[in-house]
Amino acid sequence: MIIAFANSKGGVSKSTTAFNLAVTASLKNVSTVLVDGDIRQRSCLKFNALRNKYGLPTLNVQEIITAPDSPADAFGAGIVELSTQHELVVVDVGGYDSTELRQCLLVADIVVVPTQTSQADLQELPEMLGHIQAVEALLGRPPVVRTLITRAYTNTFVRDWEKGLDTIGKYPALLQYMPPLPVILYERQAYREALEQGKSVTELQGSRVGDVKAADEINRLFETLFAGAK
Repeated sequence: MIIAFANSKGGVSKSTTAFNLAVTASLKNVSTVLVDGDIRQRSCLKFNALRNKYGLPTLNVQEIITAPDSPADAFGAGIVELSTQHELVVVDVGGYDSTELRQCLLVADIVVVPTQTSQADLQELPEMLGHIQAVEALLGRPPVVRTLITRAYTNTFVRDWEKGLDTIGKYPALLQYMPPLPVILYERQAYREALEQGKSVTELQGSRVGDVKAADEINRLFETLFAGAK
């Protein structure tokens, strides 16, 4: 199975979520490879370097290097090849329009579009919709895409995630082509602390309520995306 995290806007927790999901799947004995497709940042490779530094269980993180004269579909073909060798391929691509993003829309079993609930983030979703519709015109069917609300406020009186869902709900095309997942990731200190140690939040084993809730969020995301599709 190929699960890609993509958005033409950066800073929406793509790399954080991809890394957490890949580590969690690996710890559940799912043969997993994480592809760092962000040629500018390489965040997942950096997270994994911390993982190796602290002697944590090995995570298979790879790059797919393409030469300037490589075929246009070389990145996508590399992902598909990895999917023949592993149960799960998690792909993280940069927060900008790129060949890697477009190739993920072509070959992934599901593309997850993380977004925060600010106006600046939500107003970028139509750009992703344009990419999705372009792939639909090419394939004769739309790719499977789901929106994921990330970094939502934990303050129950704010409930900013409701605003995000309401905004998406006002645009029928967004609901049709990239409906929201039934999982929300909240802004929690646990995510930052885990990454500083090269860990997933599911490895923290913290006693704080936020630690437990963050782990539950990632486990539910895994169940929704991978186990739920089996």
